[in-house]
Amino acid sequence: QSGIEKLDFDSFISIANKNLPKYAQPLFVRLIKEVDMTGTFKPSKTTYKKQGISSECKDPIYYMNAKTNKFERLTNEIRTLIENGSLKF
Repeated sequence: QSGIEKLDFDSFISIANKNLPKYAQPLFVRLIKEVDMTGTFKPSKTTYKKQGISSECKDPIYYMNAKTNKFERLTNEIRTLIENGSLKF
């Protein structure tokens, strides 16, 4: 496990629950080493939005498992369930 993946998800969830309304709490977390920037030094959100949770994204992505209330690593199997509508949030 690399240093980038040592996020304390339990603390992250606790802080999000305490400070954000339910509708604003993240369902996905993408861990990146550095943010792609535009020519005007703003985060390149369009790149991340375009990739979404597709297999095109090479960064580790975690999703909120509603059954366990924990973030778990997004696998190809889970991605397929989300894409075909079998797994809903």
